[in-house]
Amino acid sequence: MNPEIEKYLKDEKWTEKFKQIKMKKRLYNLSRIVAISVIIFALILLMQRIMLFLKSTHIFGINNIVIEGNKILTTNEILQAGELINIKNIFEVNLKELEKKLELHPRIKYVSVKRKLPNILLISIKERNPIALVNVKEEILYKLYEVDKEGYVIGGGDRISNFDLPVITGITSEKIILGEKINDKNLIKILDILAKVNKKIYNFGRLIAELHIDNSTGGAELTIILNEKNIPVFFGNKILLEKFLKLNSFITVVFKQLNTIEYIDFKYNDIVIKWKQG
Repeated sequence: MNPEIEKYLKDEKWTEKFKQIKMKKRLYNLSRIVAISVIIFALILLMQRIMLFLKSTHIFGINNIVIEGNKILTTNEILQAGELINIKNIFEVNLKELEKKLELHPRIKYVSVKRKLPNILLISIKERNPIALVNVKEEILYKLYEVDKEGYVIGGGDRISNFDLPVITGITSEKIILGEKINDKNLIKILDILAKVNKKIYNFGRLIAELHIDNSTGGAELTIILNEKNIPVFFGNKILLEKFLKLNSFITVVFKQLNTIEYIDFKYNDIVIKWKQG
């Protein structure tokens, strides 16, 4: 050890002074922590008093709740889903909590909530759009459910918004839950194709009464029933976007002759027609 250092360590006066310095430093750090804690506590109290004032003053009383983007859901349904019926003050609303609460509704995909001071609450909604109805057997009865292009169940029973949608049958899903996705790969594939066709051809879904999936042969065989004359179209197990587009073009060409067609076989690349006898 360095002789100079050893000398200082043996010096009792220096040792005592060193202890005093350390103690002062500890007291200083402790006083800083206490001061910061007091400031934070004071700020919290101040914020609580400010929020209490904002919630109690009539200046920020909700004058209007503006809802944008809802086409199916009514204003009252949205207010009930967000538990906003008895809310009086704009600062009573926790924006993030309200967004989460509204997004639990099966028909709502996305929500943005903003305050427009001093007294307007703005709710922007993106709804899930129904693309088809799914007919599922529950115990001994069949029940219709609305689904969007991703397979989410968004409506059922008397709350279905559009009965002109094509009906998909043959789904073997064990349980249907509002707001949750049906995990059936054949259904998801058909919904995806329907969405793509609808983008290319306006209201294509209205041409179709039913899309039936038959799993009894080991592979998913699709049969389409047209709205016009209930003509069956046998698609086979090749469920392709191109076949749907080709079917639409074919229907446009032979539309006036549909009443003479018994069925259409579209299992392969070419369309085969079975004409009615006589």
